[in-house]
Amino acid sequence: MNGLILCTKECNLRCKYCFEESMHDGCMQSANEIKQNFSVFLDKYFDKFITELIAINNSLGRKETDVTFHGGEPLLVGAELLEKGFQMVNKHPNTTIGIQTNATLITEEIINLFKKYDIRVGVSIDGPQHIHDAYRHSIAKKGSFEKVYNNIRKMQHEKVFVGALATVTDITVKTPEEFYKFFRDNKLDFSFNPCFTDPNQPSSYNVLNVNEYIEFYKQMFDLWINDEDSELPITCFDRIISAMSVKSSPYMEVCTFIPDCSRTTVAINTDGEFYRCLHYCMDRKNMIGHLEYDNLKKALGDTCFSKRWSVMKTKECANCDIQEFCCGGCPYVSESLNGDIISRPDTCVSQQAIVHYIYEYLSTFIKFGRSDEK
Repeated sequence: MNGLILCTKECNLRCKYCFEESMHDGCMQSANEIKQNFSVFLDKYFDKFITELIAINNSLGRKETDVTFHGGEPLLVGAELLEKGFQMVNKHPNTTIGIQTNATLITEEIINLFKKYDIRVGVSIDGPQHIHDAYRHSIAKKGSFEKVYNNIRKMQHEKVFVGALATVTDITVKTPEEFYKFFRDNKLDFSFNPCFTDPNQPSSYNVLNVNEYIEFYKQMFDLWINDEDSELPITCFDRIISAMSVKSSPYMEVCTFIPDCSRTTVAINTDGEFYRCLHYCMDRKNMIGHLEYDNLKKALGDTCFSKRWSVMKTKECANCDIQEFCCGGCPYVSESLNGDIISRPDTCVSQQAIVHYIYEYLSTFIKFGRSDEK
């Protein structure tokens, strides 16, 4: 089980499509308040969280425990408290540390911390400047690309592992080749996710058309698979190919497309409340438990989530020929759109289209077969 730390719900950006905008009450906490809350969390709850998370993973036979510092924007807590958190994780063997950041607050001190503790850094960047700056704004409504890009280059120069996560919008889909070349030319491992309709997204976002996204997805695959001069990984493609041709069971190694996410991820905020994932942290009614009086194992194997796929595959997904490559999609998206996790999210059509597209491509090289075929 992976541990996600909501270091703060606050962020120094105001991205026009961000689902977390509903977490902001209009008045941002001061820097001192952010740091004070995180400091109390480290002293009161963090060691218990790590210890119980490791115990869960040991019970699941997992060799490593991954902890990711997240937000909001985690760098708002400052270098001193981040280092204290890294030290608390690092004292346990077989742990890895990641951080997901918008990279606008990177300093030389932060880079040195990343190097010292071997931190895997994920950066949110949406591609070239005109694409990125269309939606990823500062509080002052200015584009953030220049600062983000320059800080990525600084981290790469210092040999910090940096990967990227891009959000595909109505603007991105118009220029797939430019988008692909940006990441390839900057040697930036990346994955991308579509920005479809979500009840928590601000009205300032122009909804992404699913058919345009499917065409974009296919063009991206063609650009990537036919690029003989690059070994750039694109995680979303790697997962599908691995599921088709390498793994014994086909579901993806990502929480969005697995049978039971209640065994893979838990998120905690600075109040000690733990949730299924960061999406669910937006509403306290979704709280699973509190470290003040609950053991973290309460988050493992939630009955509703663990039974979801067994129900979905015989009902909503019964006639879907890629059901094992999707497992009903993300429960959060399903619930936020339809009011029930036992329902299909709005990513189904695009997932089906790209799995078919990749399957047809690989079929020219590989003869697929299933273990239950005679």
